[in-house]
Amino acid sequence: MFGFTFCHMYMLWQYKCMSVMLKKQTETDLTEMQSERE
Repeated sequence: MFGFTFCHMYMLWQYKCMSVMLKKQTETDLTEMQSERE
């Protein structure tokens, strides 16, 4: 049971990190596109 909980928490943490990184990546891409447009 503990192993499953740990794995579940790790997967959730990994997913959160990925979504945060993706959000930052898209934000930088958007700012780069905007600066290129100007």
